[in-house]
Amino acid sequence: MAVPRMIIGALGWDHDHWSGAFYPDDLPQEWRLSYYANEFSGVLIPAAVWGSGDEVLWESWLDDVPEDFLFFLEQPSVSAGLEMMERCGRVLGRQYAGSPATGESILTPDDEFDLRRLRQRLQSLAADAQPGRVPALFLAGRPPDIGRLREVRLLMELAGLA
Repeated sequence: MAVPRMIIGALGWDHDHWSGAFYPDDLPQEWRLSYYANEFSGVLIPAAVWGSGDEVLWESWLDDVPEDFLFFLEQPSVSAGLEMMERCGRVLGRQYAGSPATGESILTPDDEFDLRRLRQRLQSLAADAQPGRVPALFLAGRPPDIGRLREVRLLMELAGLA
């Protein structure tokens, strides 16, 4: 059985603190998603962002990324947001990958950053992927640590999960 493609990404892409550290200082804010998508193949969009209900905004995201880039949506905090989530998913079409399957799909700043355990976590996410679902791991934080994000992606590649 082939190992499913795995996505490593961040919770959001529009982080001001990434200017200079990830984004060039002179990069316009509206180009950030395109720049992010050149290095990472998926993103977990915060509920506060996709929950705006702005279909024009959602459609614009599709113009900024390659066709194989995937959008995951953070679960809404209230069930009333599920209808909006479905609407957003319809707009994103085949580039919509749902919500992360488990809490194990989100690495928070409070989680221990042990590479051996992280490799096991990545392998577990890949092994437990449901048919038709892409396994993913997203780094959270304010902002997510771009250095760690790159380390996790490298670990995924070394583990043969890319």
